[in-house]
Amino acid sequence: QARFGAVMCCCGPCAMYRRSALALLLDQYETQFFRGKPSDFGEDRHLTILMLKAGFRTEYVPDAIAATVVPDTLGPYLRQQLRWARSTFRDTFLALRLLPELDGYL
Repeated sequence: QARFGAVMCCCGPCAMYRRSALALLLDQYETQFFRGKPSDFGEDRHLTILMLKAGFRTEYVPDAIAATVVPDTLGPYLRQQLRWARSTFRDTFLALRLLPELDGYL
């Protein structure tokens, strides 16, 4: 994905965006819907797809370092994984619809 300038999910704690790019996409980002219902999970993946749709490149920086909080017990971990699975499912369909011009191998 990085080779094509189209990383499909810029991880929240590690992502950096141009302020001007965020300003262009803020309304779309704040009003996420899936099948007619508000959707507020998987915001990092959703924002990445909006960036790609708007024509911005997304890059992978292998030496980036970030800190984040992770679940330390099974219940919260499973809820996190379920949220991530839902966002992957939702945003894969969004990406297929919005990004048909991207290389098929992505």
